[in-house]
Amino acid sequence: MAGLIHADGRPVDPAEIAAARAAGFAGNSNDRGPAPAGRPQAALSGAYRSAFPYDAASCYSAETEGWHPPATSPDHEINVHRDRMVGRVRDVVRNDGWAAGAVIRVLDNTIGGHYRLVATPDYRALARIGGPAFDAAWAAEFRHAVEAEWRGWADGPSFHCDTKAKMTLSQLLYLGLRHHLVDGESLGVIEMWPERVGYGGSRYATTLHMVDPDRLSNPYEMVDTRHCRGGVQLDDGGRPLGYHLRRGHPMDWYNAVESMIWDYIPREDEFGRPIAIHAHDSDRTDQHRGLSAFVPVLNRLKMLTRFDASTLQAAVISAVFCLSIESPFDPEGLKDALETGDARDLQSYYHYRNDYRRTHPIDVGDARIVSTYPGEQIKALEAKHPSQNYDPFMRAMLRHIGAQLGISAEQVTGDWSQTNYSAARGAMLEAYKTITRRRLHFNTGLPNRTYLAWLEEAMEIAHLPLPRGAPDFLEARAAYARARWIGAPRGWVDPVKEGQGAVLRMDACVSTLSDEAAEQGHDWEETLDQRAVERRRMAELGIPAPAWMQGVPADEDAKKPDAQ
Repeated sequence: MAGLIHADGRPVDPAEIAAARAAGFAGNSNDRGPAPAGRPQAALSGAYRSAFPYDAASCYSAETEGWHPPATSPDHEINVHRDRMVGRVRDVVRNDGWAAGAVIRVLDNTIGGHYRLVATPDYRALARIGGPAFDAAWAAEFRHAVEAEWRGWADGPSFHCDTKAKMTLSQLLYLGLRHHLVDGESLGVIEMWPERVGYGGSRYATTLHMVDPDRLSNPYEMVDTRHCRGGVQLDDGGRPLGYHLRRGHPMDWYNAVESMIWDYIPREDEFGRPIAIHAHDSDRTDQHRGLSAFVPVLNRLKMLTRFDASTLQAAVISAVFCLSIESPFDPEGLKDALETGDARDLQSYYHYRNDYRRTHPIDVGDARIVSTYPGEQIKALEAKHPSQNYDPFMRAMLRHIGAQLGISAEQVTGDWSQTNYSAARGAMLEAYKTITRRRLHFNTGLPNRTYLAWLEEAMEIAHLPLPRGAPDFLEARAAYARARWIGAPRGWVDPVKEGQGAVLRMDACVSTLSDEAAEQGHDWEETLDQRAVERRRMAELGIPAPAWMQGVPADEDAKKPDAQ
């Protein structure tokens, strides 16, 4: 108490504290009772106000009273409750169209239908080790050779890249990012299958085996320890050494025995070649398992699903039961008939009423008019749902969900009817920043690590172009395996305006054809090669050169050999 001071710097008299307690304000923040009736919360003494320099630390305001979340470690926050949170997220994504659509939008904007490798070896770093033969010309030659080998392995019709031989690499990466969004992490294992070499034209033993993150756990479901966190084995410095994987999913009854057997998969082999690839976004340091992007909005999504379903049910009921017929039968007479057991009057009434309707139908074309029994009245039921606030409320909730996922509410709903050009372009630009960040972070996991493992084998068997004195792959693996990836195109809101902007950026040397083409999901060299082919074909057929052929005479261009 001696350290407390008033806001004006005066020391606090202990008698003031005693007076405040006597007035009903307990000194302990955890057991303080409510303020006395008629005494406003703002009447706290200066001593209690000065004890909390930040409002967020106050224990006495109406907003923070009783709000005491513990400051726990990230592994404790996630690992203990991970299975429950993941199960709930999957349930929402399975059964709610908004959540499922949001996942598809993120995947389609990040990966798209094809995820293309662009090999960009760091020839400047290699030149410092292997000499000046490593230049831009060599990098282009190396790139073409590597990408040709890669396409046969990653996109071939026999699915040589997949351990299960079911998907192309683009599809595997699409699946990996889906796990990343829904489960909070992606997990894959690089395997070697020498016996598959030569089968179906396969040249490589390297394959990627996607693993469900649920199989990653501590052996025998033991609690976390210093060196084992959520199935991740660590060294003394916190570096992941490997991963403990169940042989079967814990909920597969037919794999009950296998689900209780754990295999230890090292992160890398003794030469640094990737084996187990585990990737997740981290909100805090010392975090070893991932968290789904839907967790912060999961409760709202569930309530939104219930609200939508209830509103739809109310609308259906209102549409089905739109009219009622009021009978003149006396309710008291009905009660007496039921109590005395003599229901002959009631039965006679219903008999004559039904017979009257059958014998007096009124039809007008295909429509039928209900004929009422004498004394009956038709009453319309007023539909109370959906309310006028349904659409604004849904939009507000979906904006909240879109903000968490880094996409606009229009992308979640697919409804752009209330958006103008400026708003649509602004929303797409902001969303594209998040998509670009998500793509770059995702690339550091499955895509880049898979390419690194594959390239090591390719350097051994593919006879890639290397100058004399080139350093060994293990010596400069980071320089050899440097790459970027082309995913889904950003798209254009107004192709004319944005196309003109792209030309202006390239003319001002603030952008390149490579950047502009990649932004739209294309490779700039293939684009130029295809344009050259089209120009030559137009010249051969005598078709006048269009406006975009400015600067290159068609007859001279036709003399050039076909681009390979």
